[in-house]
Amino acid sequence: MEHLHPDRSRGILSDFKRFPVILSTSLKFGVKNRIILLLLLSSLGFAVGIIGLEQFWQPQLKIILGSDSQTWIFGVLATGYFLASSLGSIIITPICKLFKNNYTAVLLGNRLLMALLFIVLAMQGSLTGFIVFYWDLFVFNGMSNSPYLTIFNTHVPEDKRSTLLSLQSLSEQAGVLIGSLLTGYLAKRFTISTGWFVGAAVIGVSSIVFLIIPGLKDYMNNLKKGTKKQ
Repeated sequence: MEHLHPDRSRGILSDFKRFPVILSTSLKFGVKNRIILLLLLSSLGFAVGIIGLEQFWQPQLKIILGSDSQTWIFGVLATGYFLASSLGSIIITPICKLFKNNYTAVLLGNRLLMALLFIVLAMQGSLTGFIVFYWDLFVFNGMSNSPYLTIFNTHVPEDKRSTLLSLQSLSEQAGVLIGSLLTGYLAKRFTISTGWFVGAAVIGVSSIVFLIIPGLKDYMNNLKKGTKKQ
């Protein structure tokens, strides 16, 4: 049995005692800072919407196939999921440069397109269509992380960054819990596709916060100026 060094043991106990204070401080800052609050809400909504895909893609694929005997297909899709997400994380840099590093505009378009792809995926009845749109969706999923964290870190003071990142993780976990219960209920009461339609709607609605966060308005004004010059 491992025995902790007394100093280390005291350190862990001290951190545990400080946790309620840290959580309270980060919550107060997150609520008072409008941009951080909006980002946390978008993170919550996105998690509510996307968790249904992560949890129910295998049962949905089984319905399309008629059985789960072709297990290699599940492996191919799982591998493609990681490759698609990796591709998204690679191509997001040149895409952001194309939009003059306006991360708010990029995220708005990204989330709206994800919601649309999610709806199309939910409507698929063929294996080919399911694979294509499943992988496409996760390309966009891989694209979303970097601009989101850039905006988040830009508006978070350095001395509160670690605690607010923990708060953001907490909001995601809350979204996962809500989304799991919601999609599970809809899948059992109706169909998995119904749960995915609702999930897509939640993702789309949660993207509205990027219309409020500063940055998009400036980008649209610059576009108008560029059009007038031409």
